[in-house]
Amino acid sequence: IARRDQGSTVLCDYYPPTDDNSILNSGEWTRFSTTDAGFYPNASQREQALANSERYAGWSRDRVEQLNRQNDGYNYSINYWMKSYIISRGGKQTKKAYAYEIHVKKSWNHEEIVYEEIFDSYSMDLNTFKAQLNALLSEFNENEDGYTYYIASDGRNYYQTTDEVKLQGCESVTISVTCSDGVTLGQGSTQYKCRKCGSSPNAHTKECAMQTSVTDDELDLSELNGMIQEAQNRKASLEAQIKALEDENAILLKKISEASVEEAAVLRQQYNANKTQIDKLKAELSEWEQKLSEYEQAKADAAEDNSVATDDYYRIPAIMQDCKTTYGLNWEDSGSWSGYTFVRKATMPNIDGVITFQATVSIARKPKYFLGIKIHRAIVQISWELTSEYTDTHVAEVITLDPGMSDAEKTKLVNDRIAEIARQYPSCKITTEYMKTPPLEETPTGEVYHLLWSSDRLEIAREVDSRITNIYADLVSLEKMMHYKRSIIGVLKDIAPTPDWDEGRRRTLVEECQERWVENARNLPERTSRKEAEP
Repeated sequence: IARRDQGSTVLCDYYPPTDDNSILNSGEWTRFSTTDAGFYPNASQREQALANSERYAGWSRDRVEQLNRQNDGYNYSINYWMKSYIISRGGKQTKKAYAYEIHVKKSWNHEEIVYEEIFDSYSMDLNTFKAQLNALLSEFNENEDGYTYYIASDGRNYYQTTDEVKLQGCESVTISVTCSDGVTLGQGSTQYKCRKCGSSPNAHTKECAMQTSVTDDELDLSELNGMIQEAQNRKASLEAQIKALEDENAILLKKISEASVEEAAVLRQQYNANKTQIDKLKAELSEWEQKLSEYEQAKADAAEDNSVATDDYYRIPAIMQDCKTTYGLNWEDSGSWSGYTFVRKATMPNIDGVITFQATVSIARKPKYFLGIKIHRAIVQISWELTSEYTDTHVAEVITLDPGMSDAEKTKLVNDRIAEIARQYPSCKITTEYMKTPPLEETPTGEVYHLLWSSDRLEIAREVDSRITNIYADLVSLEKMMHYKRSIIGVLKDIAPTPDWDEGRRRTLVEECQERWVENARNLPERTSRKEAEP
């Protein structure tokens, strides 16, 4: 059960001004001198007009791309449409003006999961499961924040249960779990400027991304400087011609005021011719002033090429070397290109898996041109990551089956445990192995081979060992008795009490009793023999 927060907001709505003065004179419009009614700007001229509109809008494609690289959970998009106007003088087309309408939007689509449960088709009923989820969904939707929750699900992961046929003659079942996963060890991106790279990646982009040493790659502005010098010279020349004609007309006006009618007519004709020439030169001067302004602006834009900080010396070989040093990698191959992605395999201590280094090259900023002259180098971006993929299999359970259980009971026991493990590892593969007892071999003589369980064999071995130990103890005792130094009579003499009293003295009552007991003991066999002999 989750909720989705999605929406968008406008960050920029730029419309270039469309009044006559702005189209004719303001900087928001880029003008190209042309008398061709079918004129349409080429790619470099459109790029010039778009970049000019981006400056006035305060938003650019580069800025939008930088925001998207921040991965702040939002998506930024920019859209633009070109507008054009025809500039005429005296009913004839002299220029065309171009500007762009620019719109920037920020959008988001966030998902928050508030409840998760796994449905197991073996042990659960789908309708009951859905009913429980819908009940919880109703509780979540009754909130004061106005959030709306919904039910979603992942892809299905199948596992196989067992049956009575598979378990016939089975002693134990081994359930194994195989999980495959990946982890990102490191990632990053770097950028560098390239004078030869174009608007999209190509073979040269891959070549320069693999360079280990970088030569001089600065912009060549010699042609632009030549155009600026030419425009300055033409402007100075026109200004000088205009000034000379204006000075001449000033003199002619003075002469006209002092001359006769016939002379004044000739002088006025000369004055008007000079005036026409001055107007023509001023129009040409205006065009060259416009060109000079554009050339100088292009040169200023070219000077801003280095304002974007990049690491021109940090490319794919340097990145791989840093990864090798940091993570202790051992490269398995020299790497290869797949499209515009460089892939290289490696191994790493203490990680049992495949280490993959990937670096993708792309154009982060397209080159900028002015009248076919490159004033901004392309910015190439290298996005890299180091990942580890592994597959691990471990035994989750070994179930020993009781021979006294029925096949149905065994099946339920095994399937319940398989389902429990599958819910515990929902994204892993579950496999089962069955250990069975081989059938008894039949012999034609009718003899039967009896199989002893390992526990029976151990019990018999213990009993035999106990008997051997007792026999050995008896033998040791007998050997000691045979080699004993004293005889049996000596032993009896030590055991039996020997009277030790003095002759002639009166014995005590105890001594008298002892004497009688010994005497009776000596005579007892004789009496018994006589009784047995009597008829």
